[in-house]
Amino acid sequence: RSFAGLPVWIVIRLCTDDDSVFDFYHSLNSMQLNISVDVLDDYFGEALEVYLQNPWLTYPLPIHRIREIGFYVPPFDQLDDRPLSFTQLHQLFSVIFEHGSTLPNPQYDWVGFLRGTARLLTREQHYFNPVLRTRTPLVDIRRLHATYGRGMKLPHDLQSIPHFPEPPKTRAPVVNKPVGPAQGTKWPSAMGGSLRTNPNAIPKPQSATRSTSMPNQPFGQSNASGGNSSNGTSNTTNGSNAQSQQPYVPSNSSSSPSDNTALKYSILRWAVASNQLRPIDQLLSSLQQTFPPAFGTPTHAYFQKWRPISHEVLKQRSAPVIKRAFRKAKFFLHPDKLPRDMSKDHLFLCKMLWDILADAWEMFDA
Repeated sequence: RSFAGLPVWIVIRLCTDDDSVFDFYHSLNSMQLNISVDVLDDYFGEALEVYLQNPWLTYPLPIHRIREIGFYVPPFDQLDDRPLSFTQLHQLFSVIFEHGSTLPNPQYDWVGFLRGTARLLTREQHYFNPVLRTRTPLVDIRRLHATYGRGMKLPHDLQSIPHFPEPPKTRAPVVNKPVGPAQGTKWPSAMGGSLRTNPNAIPKPQSATRSTSMPNQPFGQSNASGGNSSNGTSNTTNGSNAQSQQPYVPSNSSSSPSDNTALKYSILRWAVASNQLRPIDQLLSSLQQTFPPAFGTPTHAYFQKWRPISHEVLKQRSAPVIKRAFRKAKFFLHPDKLPRDMSKDHLFLCKMLWDILADAWEMFDA
């Protein structure tokens, strides 16, 4: 804090595999310290962070070295934080390409910008891509157009431009099962059980004053039960065996048991399809659909800090990419990171999402 207000740019280079150290320093970015700070992971870890937000860019070692020595380039600082805006995109290309400043404004002439970028790429060498583990062009024209093209069809003369391969589907390293917050930290007791206890137990909706309206179902799939949810009924495919399963009821509710049961049912409708937990790539890429005001929970500014991850990045289910996205979600939902002014409804929501994602990770890593 002693640097606050001074023209100082602080770069913190991490060299650790300790999750608690990693999370502590990355939390500096979300704290109101009024100082300019950039926390960098190792080269591979930082490349994963960039890939989650801007998968069209090869993150070459020279850019990482420039960031490590403290050379301040605004677009570089945003690469691992959020998708770049059109202005930042133009600024970035002006730096990484020799004649990038001559490109037209992408916000007003996107096709011209795309064609100009393709011409500049012909003069550039391919760089090693640590995420894809091969040499790739500096920019993937197809992915760039898919991100910023606003639904336009890729021009025919650009369809033959080399593009990135899909990330390798290597198995994730063996890790301790993430059954709860690290180092003995425990969640507030918001639920009487967990999905591990009874993964198919979906409580039936009860009458409540809470709105249980759902956001759009991700990937065009039906609700969790596969039946008609408008009247609170469902079509069961497992017969008496499914009916014999007793749904768990939250032990501590915010106002009444029926309120939390309705919230719990709504969350499980998002997480479960045909009595099976959705794949982790689908859950991570649609996590923002569960945040307030979804399910009738009151809004809170904290949830606006989540940076959605595109399903295009996760659908190949590459283990390092999934692991990094899961780590970001786990850090965001960690009870020690949540604001103290959150209501019991907010805490209950985060607790359930934590458990659901942890179960999905265990299934993926099995």
